[in-house]
Amino acid sequence: MKTTALFPFGFLRFRISIFLVYAIVLAASNCISAQIFSRVNDSVLTAKQNYGFGCGFFDFNNDGNPDIIVNNMKSKSLIFINNGNGTFSDAPTDLINSFKSNSGLSLGDYDNDGLADLFISSMAGSNSLLHNEGKGIFSKLTDSPMANVPGFQVHCTWVDYDNDGLLDLFIPVVGNTQFLQGDGVTNYLFHNEGGGKFLRVGVSEPEKVAGNNVCANFCDIDNDGDMDLFMTDCLSDNYLFENKGNGVFTRIDGGVTANSNTSISCSWGDYDNDGFMDLFVANGFVTNEGKKVQNYLFHNNGNKTFTRITTGELAEFSGNSWNGLWADFNNDGYLDLFLGTLYEPDVLFLNNGDGTFHKVSGEFDSLSTGTSGACFADYNNDGFLDIFTANCLGTGNRLYKNNGNKNNWVFVKCEGSVSNRSAIGARVKIKATISGKSFWQDREINPNMGFRGLSEIRAHFGLGNATQIDSLIIDWPSKARTIMTNLKVNQVHYIRESGTSRVQNSGRAKKN
Repeated sequence: MKTTALFPFGFLRFRISIFLVYAIVLAASNCISAQIFSRVNDSVLTAKQNYGFGCGFFDFNNDGNPDIIVNNMKSKSLIFINNGNGTFSDAPTDLINSFKSNSGLSLGDYDNDGLADLFISSMAGSNSLLHNEGKGIFSKLTDSPMANVPGFQVHCTWVDYDNDGLLDLFIPVVGNTQFLQGDGVTNYLFHNEGGGKFLRVGVSEPEKVAGNNVCANFCDIDNDGDMDLFMTDCLSDNYLFENKGNGVFTRIDGGVTANSNTSISCSWGDYDNDGFMDLFVANGFVTNEGKKVQNYLFHNNGNKTFTRITTGELAEFSGNSWNGLWADFNNDGYLDLFLGTLYEPDVLFLNNGDGTFHKVSGEFDSLSTGTSGACFADYNNDGFLDIFTANCLGTGNRLYKNNGNKNNWVFVKCEGSVSNRSAIGARVKIKATISGKSFWQDREINPNMGFRGLSEIRAHFGLGNATQIDSLIIDWPSKARTIMTNLKVNQVHYIRESGTSRVQNSGRAKKN
């Protein structure tokens, strides 16, 4: 049986003092030039040093600039409005009706009215379904069955699990605020009946699992057009559920689900560009003996099985990992991994393009600890993905601006018509020639990545020195397919399921 030093706040205060000393000793050693990221010292973002849990990028006021939301343990959620010039402002206090102990968050247009709605899970049994009324106004639906359910919900995610064109909601549940085994409260899957009405399914396999289900993220692991589910459990084996395509899930045991550590976060991404989504599981905490634990990197074999990668800098890294974000941060055509850690500096692993990774030394300073939530988006619209992290140690949240390079890029914004309007679950593939090599890249539309993080919903692709996109394929949840060829780079392509498209951001945007 594994033993863990878990999450009481007295313990956190003790660890804070240790790392303040650690920061003083090592601060000078991390002043390295030519970094991929630079920390943004915006006083609006840094002044409020609360106990941040979940966080996300979300264009609240529909002005084309991603805003930031931070859920907190001891205070109300914070919302920062992107001014479009690299700075942020506090949002009006009545923008959303939020309360303390908010944790997870998920974005999706559940009523297909063209405005993305927000669900926020709570560790105090009072979740929030926020309907987007437009112009930065959200109304809280207090009569929703998801609003008041027992248990501690630290994560949540929208998904159209039965491909009926309406987004459903899944909420995993933990035993208590320390993620210890509690009273066995089960998870929740709510089916969207249309007209703003939701009903709890109650009989699905993912709901029957009672324990410490921290993070749950959907992905089509076998490319059959249906969203499957991986779920972490802090103190026992993890779970993988195959979607059979008729609204029924079956549990797959062994291999990818084995867990001898304390699994927290799970993230899907095709890191080797073979057309199948691979899995990263971040394992948090330390043993009572102070031993740090390794994370799990699983390669998708393409036949509903996975092989754990045990060698290499990413696979062998040990720490107190609470988050992992797959994204092409240097726009070279290969997914990199940002690793958010609790008691050590955050880490960036760059993809070498051959299925291996290397750790970038000194990328984040010694105070980049306490990362409880993490997310990415292109907040300054320059074509490069930036990172925001929520800090649960009370030492301040952080925004990291991507310094960029000469590599090209493209965003693809999908809009469903028969499929759900947010196009969650759609698969976007592009083919381009980078450094003389022609290959496909694959992204799945889903803003939830990692543990209680809400990231860029547009599909982002790094293109290196490619001067055009040779082919683009979108496989929609409705089973429809869109094919386009010879698209320009350094643009945002808006593509509707009906086949219409438009372009924005022609040429490289000016950086802030």
